[in-house]
Amino acid sequence: MSIPEAGWEFYGLGEAASYAAAARGEIPYIQVGGPKRVPVVLMEQRLLQAGGTASSSGDVGPSPLAAAPPE
Repeated sequence: MSIPEAGWEFYGLGEAASYAAAARGEIPYIQVGGPKRVPVVLMEQRLLQAGGTASSSGDVGPSPLAAAPPE
C-alpha cells in the first residue's frame, strides 16, 4: 500500500499530510526498490495498540483526527 493510500485509509489524510505523517514516523513504511510502501499488518497492529479497531478488510474505527461531536 502506498503512503498516500495508507494515510487516507487509516487516518483520512490527503497526500501531502500522509507523507508528512510518514516523515514524522506516524505512518510506518519500508522502501523496496524505488517506492516506499506501508505494511498493512504493521499499520493495523499500531492502531490496535493505540486503542483503535482494525479488521482484515481494512476497515478501522473512528479516525483519531476526526472532530469531536458538538456538546
